Amino acid sequence: MTLSTQPATGGPSPILDLAGVTFMDSSGLAALVKLVRSAREQAASVEIVNVQDAVRLAMEITGLYAVLPIRTA
Repeated sequence: MTLSTQPATGGPSPILDLAGVTFMDSSGLAALVKLVRSAREQAASVEIVNVQDAVRLAMEITGLYAVLPIRTA
């Protein structure tokens, strides 16, 4: 998992690259929710990219896939 910042209008926009993440439990999902919530509270945005199938499935089962800012290819 890699977190990088890309310049954007209004400040940096973090990009969370999950390319190497093949499993995520409830603790990991909670951390993603906390990250997104924290960014929104600071009027920032965050994008989650390269979500692997097993992680996407966990997000879909919990309903988070529809509400997290996931960018698909």
